[in-house]
Amino acid sequence: MSSSLTPEEVAAFEAEAARVAADDYEPVPPPGADDDQTDPDEFLAPWLPELTEIARGRGRPSLSGEGPSPARMVRLPASLDAELTARATAEGRPMSALVRDAVSQYLRAG
Repeated sequence: MSSSLTPEEVAAFEAEAARVAADDYEPVPPPGADDDQTDPDEFLAPWLPELTEIARGRGRPSLSGEGPSPARMVRLPASLDAELTARATAEGRPMSALVRDAVSQYLRAG
């Protein structure tokens, strides 16, 4: 799987996703929307049938299938982050998947 995003863009999207998952954000109105004049029901009306059809519950699916998956945030030295980004790009996998695999291997090694 290849991505057309740069490693910096991927990191920015992942950081934003973490903020959203932590409910630490204020929704931004779509471009051109005027908060004083835009009726949300009117704005969403064209998409409501499709949105209702695909609505699934709040948040991302569980990684274990047993309730919510806790999110962890870690700080990495720049060199390790660069290695992680390069590896994720080379493998076409999300950085979070590589981190999960690494932590799992470390814990199983005892």
